[in-house]
Amino acid sequence: MKMLVIFVIVGALVACGGAFFGLLTIPGLENFPTVESLGKKHGESIESEGRRLFEGKPQ
Repeated sequence: MKMLVIFVIVGALVACGGAFFGLLTIPGLENFPTVESLGKKHGESIESEGRRLFEGKPQ
């Protein structure tokens, strides 16, 4: 029984990790954040921060 619980927990971690890194496509996790989506958000925030500093706008 203990091994079954460990197997389920490890399986859930592998599934979420695979979806996060874009290795697995799992139904129900379409809106799960991925490395790619987080990278785009971070890139956009850096770009907007750079524009703001370049234009001399205050924080």
